[in-house]
Amino acid sequence: MIKKSYELKWTYDAPEAILACDIITCHDKIYLVFGGHDRHLYIMNENKEIINSMRFDGWLRCIYTADIDGDGCEEILAGTGDGNFLVVKYIEEDAKMIGVKHYITDGKILCCTAGDITRNGEYELIFGGDNNKLVIFANFARDSPQFVQYYESWVTSCTIGVLNPKLIKSAILGLVIGTKNGLLQLIHIEDQNLKILWHRDLDSKINDLSIADINHDGTNEIITCSDDSNIRVFNSEGVLLTCLHISESRPLSLLIDDIDGDNANELLIGCADGSLFVYQNNQLDSLDFNLKWSTKIKSSIEDIAIIAKNDQSIKQIIFGGYDRTIRNVVDYEWGKKKKLEISKQIELQNVRVKEEKEAFNSIPTNLEEFTQNLLKERIYIDLNTLIADLKEIGYNMNMIEENLGVLKEEGQLVTKEEELNVWRYIQKPNARDIVEETTKEDSEIKIKNKIIKKSESDQKTVAPLKKLIFETLKQKGPVNSKASLIDLVAQKGFSKTEIQSELDMLNNKNLITYSRSKPRGWILNMNKQIKQELDEKKEPR
Repeated sequence: MIKKSYELKWTYDAPEAILACDIITCHDKIYLVFGGHDRHLYIMNENKEIINSMRFDGWLRCIYTADIDGDGCEEILAGTGDGNFLVVKYIEEDAKMIGVKHYITDGKILCCTAGDITRNGEYELIFGGDNNKLVIFANFARDSPQFVQYYESWVTSCTIGVLNPKLIKSAILGLVIGTKNGLLQLIHIEDQNLKILWHRDLDSKINDLSIADINHDGTNEIITCSDDSNIRVFNSEGVLLTCLHISESRPLSLLIDDIDGDNANELLIGCADGSLFVYQNNQLDSLDFNLKWSTKIKSSIEDIAIIAKNDQSIKQIIFGGYDRTIRNVVDYEWGKKKKLEISKQIELQNVRVKEEKEAFNSIPTNLEEFTQNLLKERIYIDLNTLIADLKEIGYNMNMIEENLGVLKEEGQLVTKEEELNVWRYIQKPNARDIVEETTKEDSEIKIKNKIIKKSESDQKTVAPLKKLIFETLKQKGPVNSKASLIDLVAQKGFSKTEIQSELDMLNNKNLITYSRSKPRGWILNMNKQIKQELDEKKEPR
């Protein structure tokens, strides 16, 4: 029977499933960053307060943190399910995240990492995904990749760490990747050339990778977790040292760290069935692992992170997954075990001599923001020109058309200014910024000011027109566009100008609304007030 030897410190309920989490260090403070299905990146402080968030176009699938510009505050690399690769900077004085790099590729981005592989003082930025590509940028400033490496299957995992392959006389910062077909590969970049030092076939999808000293001999090993429920340990030459089989479940996420303060790294494994296993090895130059403790939640653990204020502080294990909850647990044995005396050999750092800081300019992180910026910065007489500019950024036609359609229906994309017929973006009020709710009297005054005064004969048609719109939406809704709705109602004899005016009034009163959930379209806002109004307006037969 396994003795429970951990403590649950806290939990946090997230809006949706968590697919990625990591820690950023910013000067003397530490923050948790995470995201997933709700297409947002969140940053949380030590008090469990969400201090800022950022919206993306797709699910957030990978996060990696590194101090790219050397200013003491780590940047966040993020990859999304619709092929967006981003670098995000946290501005601590403003408590705000900004996008500083945005590159769009095809397919899902499944892994991302960064490091000074070439030892030139600049971090390479790397990501891989289900388009069978590994993409490498030489540095932050580059707009296009230096290398694009192609594979037979998805690039599912990637990591960077200090390794000592015999082919190279000194230690290197090696890039290790894993694929859906089970290919494990060590890559080195030297003299502007990408070299594959070795590869191994594991015959099973590699879900995660780590580089760490797991046998406590002073040199790093490569650790993999794969769909065949095996945890494999390789040396720098790609020689398999040991294999640990997880019979209870399928391992998805991996983290290696000293969670009990004895200088020996533990092996943390998150699994598809919600199990978290912690294995320990308390001997020097040994691969004799035993289960330290385990716990289980109701759904898969997608990512694991470690947070600690400094080297002497207790390590807090952070993990999250499909149950929409972030958990923080600590090991009971922290500081109680005898420390293992491990010879320190790993090294390889320094180099960073570059003094000038990277020039970071804030850029959009999603399609709507790109559209908004273009419409504010440029004049568009023809909407096709806007579409061409968005396609040049990397967005496909389907996404652009869907986004423009939504903006039109919500009244945020309008044409026909006083002198020129040009397209303009109308800023939509943010519900989070509204402090006081507008009174009914105020809203009625605003609506009246927007509507042209009608003659007595015109006013007689208002009630039946409203009823006709309601009946049309009940029978035909959701109607995909306002133009289509106007055409349907116009068949009953009303003018399109009159219908347009009535629709605007009903929309302002929130009696009709445009639904963004599929199937999209104009629908009735069927609350008690509308039902009551329909009953009152119903004519006797």
